[in-house]
Amino acid sequence: MKRLKRLALVATVFIKKDWVEFRKPITVITGGLFLPIVMLALETHRPDLAKGMAAGVLLAGPFIYAQSCFYTERQHGTLEFLLGLPITPAELVLAKFASLFSMTLLTVNIPGLLLRDPLLLFYANAAALFLACLFMSATVISDKPWAPQLPLWIVLVVTLPFHRWIQPRWLFSHPILWASVSLTLIPAIISLSVFFFSRHSRH
Repeated sequence: MKRLKRLALVATVFIKKDWVEFRKPITVITGGLFLPIVMLALETHRPDLAKGMAAGVLLAGPFIYAQSCFYTERQHGTLEFLLGLPITPAELVLAKFASLFSMTLLTVNIPGLLLRDPLLLFYANAAALFLACLFMSATVISDKPWAPQLPLWIVLVVTLPFHRWIQPRWLFSHPILWASVSLTLIPAIISLSVFFFSRHSRH
C-alpha cells in the first residue's frame, strides 16, 4: 500500500512537471483534433477527409507526447538528473507513462465527446494509448537515436493502402477484438520497458 501511495505521488509530480513544460503542444494537438471531429459530427460532405485528418492527429499526437515525455529527457541530458532523485528507475518509467497517458486521454476524449459515440471513442482511446505506449517504450528500452522512429515506421508501413489487398478481411472486421487486445498488451509493454530500463540503469 505504501509503495502504491509513493508511486501515485511520484506520478503526480511528473504529470504536473510535464504538463507545465509541454502545455503548448498539448493545446495545439488537442485543438487540431477538434476540426475533423466537428466535421464528422456535422456530417459534412467530406467524411473521408475528416477521418484522414483525425487518424493523422491520433498518430502524430501519441508520437509527439512520447517524445516529449522521455526522449527529450535523454536529448537534454536531464534523464541522469532525474535518476539522481530519491526514486527508483521503475518509478521514473511508470510516472512517465502515467504522464504520457494523461496527455493522450485528454487529447482523444475532449474533442471525441462531440461525436456522442461511446464505441468509436473506445476504439480511438485504445488505438491512441497503444500507439503512445509503443512509441515511448522504444525510447525507454533503447538509447539509440533511431529508436523513437522505429515503431512509427512500422505503423506507417502496416497501414499503407496496398496492405488492404494482401491482409485478410477479418483483420479489419473485428475492431472490438483488436481494441481489447491492444489495451491488454499495454501492461505487458510497460512491464518490459520497466525491466529493461531498470537493468540498464544499474550498469
